[in-house]
Formats: sequence, structure tokens, C-alpha cells
Amino acid sequence: MTRRTNRVATYFLVLFSLAAVTTRAAEYGDLTGRFVYDGKPPKLIENFLPDKHCAKTARFDQSLVVGKNGGVANVIVYLENEDGIAVHPDYRKTKDAKVTMRIKNCRHEPHILPIRVSQTLVVHNEDKIVHVFDLLPDRAIILAEGQKRSLHVKPYSPNIPIRPVRCRNHKFETAYIVPRKSPYVAVSGADGSFTIKNLPTGKELVFRVWHERRGWLKTAD
Repeated sequence: MTRRTNRVATYFLVLFSLAAVTTRAAEYGDLTGRFVYDGKPPKLIENFLPDKHCAKTARFDQSLVVGKNGGVANVIVYLENEDGIAVHPDYRKTKDAKVTMRIKNCRHEPHILPIRVSQTLVVHNEDKIVHVFDLLPDRAIILAEGQKRSLHVKPYSPNIPIRPVRCRNHKFETAYIVPRKSPYVAVSGADGSFTIKNLPTGKELVFRVWHERRGWLKTAD
């Protein structure tokens, strides 16, 4: 196991480790890491006031979520050179699975949703109000109270795999979907940690990192 610590764009401290495990004839490894805010985190910002249809209390902006331990949530890490990379057999059972994004209290849950292009996205409006699920830049779906709709999501382009989502009726209601061919995508949790399981070893693997407030992290300096 190797471990290294880097300062990323003076914004995150990143810890990565790669552990290799043997599975039959092939070898696979897990990539784990943690994103930590570098410095004193900013105060949370209210992005809308209480509303009888959305929430009884004020809701906060999700574009930068820093935990008590300094961990940064909602950082996306994905394998960029996915073409030609062997996928571990454990992922076969979820290849055609349904993945749900809920709209609850005028908020998309989860805020960032990885999905494989072979899977089906189910959008479920759990609010007692109409929402317009706007998958930018080219698709919008009207969802009545309690309604569900299914669709397939593809990257907007090979270089732009992250697709923003918003509600046309509530501009503060935003989220992101990450459609990829392979399952090798992770989103950091509340403590800033993430894991991408069962990556093939012996291959040159290129990863990209993106955060809603910071954008693409291009260097580790």
C-alpha cells in the first residue's frame, strides 16, 4: 500500500491509498481517499427561506459542504480512460439496475448521483407540489405530486460527463448526475472520504476530480 498527501489548488488536502487484492486470475485494487478543507471553512449560506411546500426551516446551499472534521462532501472522482478497462465481475449484477433520484422538500437527493449509461434513472417527486426536472442542457420533465418518471442519461459530450439538474420552478433546487460507461465513480461522503472498489491493476488508470464550487482540479500543486 502506498500513501501520499498533496495540497490541491490550496483548497483541499487529499489522502489517497491503493490496496491490491487478488481475485482468481485477475488482480484488482481499491482506491480510497479523503478530501479535507484547507483552512477555516466558510459559514453555511441559506439559499432559500422556509416555505410551506418545500421545508419548514431554512435550507442551506449545498455547493460546499464541510463536516466537523474538515471533510469535504460531494467531490466527484471518476476513471477517465474507461474504454478498454476490464470491469470486475461483481458489477455485472447492477449493470441494468434502476437508480433513484428523489425530490423531497424541494431538494434533489442525492445531491450528486453517479449512474452507468446502461442503468435506468428513476426520478421520484415526493413533494406535494409540481416540479420540473430539468436535465441540462436539453431535457425537461414535468412531475406532478408523487409522480415517478424513468429515463436513460448519457454524457452531454465525452469531455463533459457531469450533467447539472435543476427545477425550473425553484432555481435553488440543483443537483448533478454523472453518467459513465464504467462503474468506477465515487462521490465523497460527509467525512470527505471515498472508495472506488475493484479497479484492475497493471493498467495505467487516469482519474479526474471535480467539485461544484471549485470545478476541475487540474493539478496537485
